[in-house]
Amino acid sequence: MEVANLTEVHEPLKHFLSYKACVAKAKNVITNGLQNDQICLMKDSTAKVDYVCYKFGIVEHYHVHLIGYTHNQWANPSELKGGIGPLEALAQEVLKKKCYFVKISAEEIVEHKAWIADGEVLTPNKDHSIPSTMTESSSTSHGT
Repeated sequence: MEVANLTEVHEPLKHFLSYKACVAKAKNVITNGLQNDQICLMKDSTAKVDYVCYKFGIVEHYHVHLIGYTHNQWANPSELKGGIGPLEALAQEVLKKKCYFVKISAEEIVEHKAWIADGEVLTPNKDHSIPSTMTESSSTSHGT
């Protein structure tokens, strides 16, 4: 079953699910959606989303940046807090392809390193800019 179908199938039944089940479904959609997006962008089935260290595990290792991340915490989705509202909002952004990875240039990697050298801790929702190197093909593939 595709990630998008997971929510579509269960959306009409949402009012029958417990709070815990709704949280679990949202976290599952986020996890699977981001993982699938990174694999498709990198064309590498072994690509992993590093929730421990965004800077090294994602930006510098894969030369990608996450756009549209709406949750105020960067962590493994299974560890995200804040209630069902923020989780469902992020899950919807992932499903609608409004939260996705884009490739960034070597210059943008240098820029990220400079921010880190200045003492900043980068996360997707604290990054400074949307990458300027987003290609037409990546924007088309994400429906933006």
